[in-house]
Amino acid sequence: MGDDSKTRHEIHLAQHPGYDLRNHGAFFDKFGPHLLMMMYLVKYGATSAERFIPPLSDLKVDVDQGQLHFPKGDLSRLVDDMITYLEDTIRVNNNEKDPTSNWELKSSELAQLKSYLEVEEDENVLGNLCQTITRDRHSVWVCSKHQHEYHEATLRWPKELIAAKDGEYIEDQGKVTIKVKSDTLTKRLLEAMRTVYWIQGFDRQLSLELGRYGSMAMSETYILIDRDITHSLVLDFGKFTLSASILQNGTCNMEIEMDRLSGLTSDDLASILRYQHSRLTIRNTPQEADEVQLINILQHSVKLEILRIGCQAERSLAVINLIISEIFRNGSSLPLHTFELMNEGLVPVNYDVINAAGRVTAVVEFSEDKRALEMSTNVKFPALASNYGPILDFVRLFGWSIETLAASAQFSDSHALILRGAVRERGSRIETFNIVPYTISTDSLDEIITMSPGFTSLGLLLTALSSTAFLEKAMIAVRRYKDRVRNLLLSGREVESWLPPIAEVLSTRDVLPKLSVLSVEFITRCAVPEDCVKWIVAMVSTPVQPLSSSATVPPEPLTRLERLALINIELQPRDWRSVIMAIDLTSLEWLNLKKTNISQEELELLVRRIVDNFTTPVRLRTLCVDEKLLEQEDARALRAILQEKAPLVQFK
Repeated sequence: MGDDSKTRHEIHLAQHPGYDLRNHGAFFDKFGPHLLMMMYLVKYGATSAERFIPPLSDLKVDVDQGQLHFPKGDLSRLVDDMITYLEDTIRVNNNEKDPTSNWELKSSELAQLKSYLEVEEDENVLGNLCQTITRDRHSVWVCSKHQHEYHEATLRWPKELIAAKDGEYIEDQGKVTIKVKSDTLTKRLLEAMRTVYWIQGFDRQLSLELGRYGSMAMSETYILIDRDITHSLVLDFGKFTLSASILQNGTCNMEIEMDRLSGLTSDDLASILRYQHSRLTIRNTPQEADEVQLINILQHSVKLEILRIGCQAERSLAVINLIISEIFRNGSSLPLHTFELMNEGLVPVNYDVINAAGRVTAVVEFSEDKRALEMSTNVKFPALASNYGPILDFVRLFGWSIETLAASAQFSDSHALILRGAVRERGSRIETFNIVPYTISTDSLDEIITMSPGFTSLGLLLTALSSTAFLEKAMIAVRRYKDRVRNLLLSGREVESWLPPIAEVLSTRDVLPKLSVLSVEFITRCAVPEDCVKWIVAMVSTPVQPLSSSATVPPEPLTRLERLALINIELQPRDWRSVIMAIDLTSLEWLNLKKTNISQEELELLVRRIVDNFTTPVRLRTLCVDEKLLEQEDARALRAILQEKAPLVQFK
């Protein structure tokens, strides 16, 4: 039950579906007396020196007939029936003893209930009730339906306050950013935040050291805790930012984030080291001249547990060696337990796509005594002209840690030999290998697959297929690995020269049993050959699952598409309709139809198919179409319709 925000003393039932019990007897044997006491509390109320809970008969309870399916005004009878059932059940289990004799739960039993609710309710253990703070600083518990009324009424003033102080509040992220310009402005804003109403639910002390501006203790701060949002206060010092993030469990993490180490003065470094931050993020590559600064920060950050650095591939080996050697040298005196090497600028890396630039990303986890480490890396080889270079040096030293490997058309047997030598002692961990297979022999590729016991995913990136030589090598790879390939890219000019022969080899969807990523990309806009339209329809459709040939061993199910790209293709309207009606949307998360001639009507057909054919939300997260198509008025309406069945979808 919740307190209605519009009618102060009106109480209504909060919508909640309840729980399924698998073992009724055991549940009521353990928790029945406690439930019975709670039902007595609802029926008869309670009085103490501090609180008065009125009996149910004194309350007017509003029942929403659109959501709750029992006669209005019948709540009292339901409570009575529940009490009678519990009393009878407990007396049978306890041999006629007082049914409330063991109503108090032990701490272990309360923890068991809490753990169950955390799983069933996705961390919300309060039965769809939410705590919120009114303008007069009263704490009330309301249903989620009415919580937003409090928020709407209390968000206006903080937004105006923050804007006036040259700050920013991003509501959907729960983030406040304050630019630290002067002692007076910063302290005035932080003082005002002590009584801000939108900051709710967090009453632990938060102390911030503000460099030369002194310190500020926010012991009465309240942070709004929504189930899916981590809220943070960000102080922008120019060369770096300090974020105080309040997690859903009420703990506070302090993070320092900066663009780069170069350019930091000794005063800047002193300010950084003053904060007891648990995370440090450096977005861009530390150069050799920055290494002393980095070591200094590591040695004096007494609570630093997680370090993230964006780095160019050429500096990856040097930076990783620097961090590892420093941690091993200082041992357990340094608290750092996780180091993440990321792409320059923290830009995500797509290892399903090959380009000229190399990439290395890694996660290094140190043991508690800092004498051992676990490491997992992803490597994208650049265009390779020789057997030497920073990325190959990285492979020679840490090849055993590679889990995802992507290689360009220049990846050859000699490079495969270097990789095999790197994993000789510790074994190979490669799970995914995406390759343009034009300069590597099938024997070398077979060896990489067989030496990796956890290998699950092969990607064939067949580019420049208009080249006769490349097409011949592509056909060899397709014939040999069609039953293994998970990621298939087909790309080239002069489509009529290469798509028909590939379509002939890959004639049906079931010859690619593991396929989950399919990309057909024409270099320039052109029409799909008439005899290949049916092939595209077959490739995007739901695979026909094989029948069992054995009474004891079921057949391995065919994998469904998760990502599909049809780029620069032209189809007749009737063919677009065939493709759209065939697309297997069950597991599809990413659909790219950019630079095609798909029309507004055909986009609407796709949306209507999703909305009409699925009773539960679909997995689709990204839909890429040309920008002009999205700018049309009808397209905006389609977005709203689609998001009903694909709530996570983004249009790009």
